[in-house]
Amino acid sequence: MKKIIAKKLVLIIGSVMIGILLLNMLIQRENAIARLIDSSKLVIKQIVAILDRNEQSIHSNEDVNNLISKIPVPEGISYYVVDKESLVIIGNIGKQQIGTHIKEVTGEWITDKIMSVGKEYYYFQEEEDFYIGVSKPKSVVLENAKASMGRLFWYLFAASCIMIFMSITIIDRYVIRGVDKMVTGVKEITGGKLDTKIEVDHMPEFKILSDNINQMTGKLLHQTQKITKILDTVDMLLAVYEYDNESDRVFASGKIGPVLMLSEEETDVILRDKKRFEETIDGIKQYPVKGHKKVYQLPVETECFLQIETFRSGQSEFGVILDVTEEIIEKQRLQQERDYDLLTGLLSRRAFYQKMKELYLQPHVMKKAVLMMCDLDGLKKFNDTYGHANGDKAIKKAAEIITCISDKDCYAARLSGDEFAIFIYGAEDDKVLEEKIREIYEYMMKAQIEVYGKNIDVRLSGGYVFYSKYPEEHDQLLKKADDALYISKENGRARFTEYVHNDSKENER
Repeated sequence: MKKIIAKKLVLIIGSVMIGILLLNMLIQRENAIARLIDSSKLVIKQIVAILDRNEQSIHSNEDVNNLISKIPVPEGISYYVVDKESLVIIGNIGKQQIGTHIKEVTGEWITDKIMSVGKEYYYFQEEEDFYIGVSKPKSVVLENAKASMGRLFWYLFAASCIMIFMSITIIDRYVIRGVDKMVTGVKEITGGKLDTKIEVDHMPEFKILSDNINQMTGKLLHQTQKITKILDTVDMLLAVYEYDNESDRVFASGKIGPVLMLSEEETDVILRDKKRFEETIDGIKQYPVKGHKKVYQLPVETECFLQIETFRSGQSEFGVILDVTEEIIEKQRLQQERDYDLLTGLLSRRAFYQKMKELYLQPHVMKKAVLMMCDLDGLKKFNDTYGHANGDKAIKKAAEIITCISDKDCYAARLSGDEFAIFIYGAEDDKVLEEKIREIYEYMMKAQIEVYGKNIDVRLSGGYVFYSKYPEEHDQLLKKADDALYISKENGRARFTEYVHNDSKENER
């Protein structure tokens, strides 16, 4: 703390010293310029007097220059006489600038005011027939100001050092020692040691403050213990935690370890290190469960789902973690039964239609697409001949056939007992989709299942329609695919037929 106060004192006193130096520099500069103006006016007055006395002998610019050249001039200083009409220098001493336009020297042109140009100051005054001026190097003008600044700097520096030393000595004796002891105790409390007692009596105010802090931490410890006991009696895996920006420790209810599936040692480690605790929670949040708000799957071998709610109040972060594993697994089971056929694993009719609706809202994803509907040929006869168990084997084989393309951009469904559908999308060209249909057909023509020791063919009749040729709503597309399927059945089954508007031109495979 002493170092911090010393730094702040140095900063404050240093800032004041710099301010005084800057103010003094401005004052010294203004005084130097004022002296320059006064001295320049005297020189100009002398030059005017010389020119007036010799007015009868001035017949040319050269005469003017000869007159002022006799005036003694200090080193580095120059005198100028400028013609009023042409602004050309006709008299000059100190520099060789006769015949030069005055603006080439000064860059700007004003009178009765100091002009700062490069390393020089210029001052010109308007007279009856001429402009008369003086230039003087800035280093010469400000020489006395720099010397004064240097002396002032060292005076201020010495005074500042004395002030800082005396201030720190007094503050250390009456304040810092008590504050350091108070801060150490408070750090222990915020670090989780709520049973810490602070005893500081350097000053009456410190004694009152330390007693109040001890009373407050005692009440807080009692409240924390009560809340933890209440939460631990709840018949569910529920944990509550809290931490703030000033503390490295995390306060949590007793079930935090079991909820996060951590050992006692691991729990103790993360509760003592706020950063590691945050990393643990952030790591869990990398695995959100789709369709469930603020629910995450714990990255462990056993299925575990946690709902995490966080709140912020001032500098404190609060969190509630609830184990919702049973609820999520039950929802997933119901969703699986609702959206997927239990025998084949394909989408149900409802889920298939929903997926198509969603795709229709994303044309950039759907692109070129084809819809095919299929029937398993002769399922009733198969069931009657070989039994329903083997009929189920044929249905599962049919599902294998329509999904043989292993394409992630497709949805396949079992619409009813022997009716199937597949929607292939995301292609850039219909030829790609035709190849997919051909691949399914070729796989079908080789498909068999083993029944009572012999291989039985499994065949499908299918009808398909290209979305690019009939960009209609999905229900209309399904009807057209069904119409093409009917043609396949009429033509002998075990074939795929493309839908075209003129039925006589149906394409068969």
